[in-house]
Amino acid sequence: MWLVPKKVHLLTSLALLCGALCSSSAFSYDPSEQVVTGHEVPPEFKDVGIKEKLGGKIDFSIPFVADTGESVHLGDYFSGTKPVLLSIVYFGCPSLCNYHLNGVTDALKKVDLTPGKDFEIVAVSMNHRETSELAAKKKANYVKEYGRPESLNGWHFLTGTEENIKKLAD
Repeated sequence: MWLVPKKVHLLTSLALLCGALCSSSAFSYDPSEQVVTGHEVPPEFKDVGIKEKLGGKIDFSIPFVADTGESVHLGDYFSGTKPVLLSIVYFGCPSLCNYHLNGVTDALKKVDLTPGKDFEIVAVSMNHRETSELAAKKKANYVKEYGRPESLNGWHFLTGTEENIKKLAD
């Protein structure tokens, strides 16, 4: 008979217990009890939507604050030579904030176009309480996640006053 060190014995026992608990919960799951219609909207998505405004105009003179802390105008990013992906987002919140920009980042990884070179990305916070410091952190996170450091100058994260955000959103 050989002796098992106490630590190994405890870890083995814990692993067996976890396995037993997981397998028993798998047997108690009944998918027929789950009622999902496919048309239900989670409460946090209830008031989320898109208003299409084809032919609408954007006021390029609206002032904002860039992720650098610098005062800018929306028109600074619209040169007429490159397309601009403009998004109105939250930089920080408990649930929905990151879905859109995460999706944009994931989609960009699949194409051979680079922000700054081929187009510009402008993300404007819809929360007037968010700061350029938070915008800078978000920008750094998304550029890092995107994995192309040369795109740094093509991502622009802006904050603004409640009045100016409303002007853009309306």
